[in-house]
Amino acid sequence: MTGQDDKEKRMIDFLNLRMSQMHSYHDHKENMAHAAVVVALGLVGAVLSIQTWPPSWVPSLCVSSKTMAFIGIVAVWLLIHVYMRWQLRNRRVAAIYVAALLKVLRAWATSPPTEEQLKAWEQDPLPRVKIHDFINFLIPWKRSNVTADEELKGYPTAFVKELQQSSTGAVWSEYIVTYGSLLLGLFLVVRTLP
Repeated sequence: MTGQDDKEKRMIDFLNLRMSQMHSYHDHKENMAHAAVVVALGLVGAVLSIQTWPPSWVPSLCVSSKTMAFIGIVAVWLLIHVYMRWQLRNRRVAAIYVAALLKVLRAWATSPPTEEQLKAWEQDPLPRVKIHDFINFLIPWKRSNVTADEELKGYPTAFVKELQQSSTGAVWSEYIVTYGSLLLGLFLVVRTLP
């Protein structure tokens, strides 16, 4: 086995391992996002089923107990919503990784990689943060910059180039879950409005 063949085999093994890991990560992020939806449903169900609002145990410090309850419930819902969006963003990152890995491995299945494609990526592109990157923490924004928490240095150049061009349809499934959560938030606001 030549040095090129050995390097090629190690890189393909690495990309296959990475794809397996990203599949598991994708599934975990999806499960955690759905768990957050269940918690939000429980919160809304509990608030809607209470006979008198606000509950008698809510204190009235500087503001009325109704205002305190409103602030508290909206804050809890917002934390759940942002957590859910964070999980869905990470799920989208995993989907993009899997798509890029699959395209590279599929190309290498029919023709061996070149030395240039196997070369380790040297620089990490600095993403430009835009306003829609922040909006994406509340609602899905297809053009937002979603990236993994890792550097790309050391990955094969072919993968990094493919990753930079890859996209996924995973953002469309985020719309249903996110807007459902926003609707739950609207129910909370209407029920608890001071």
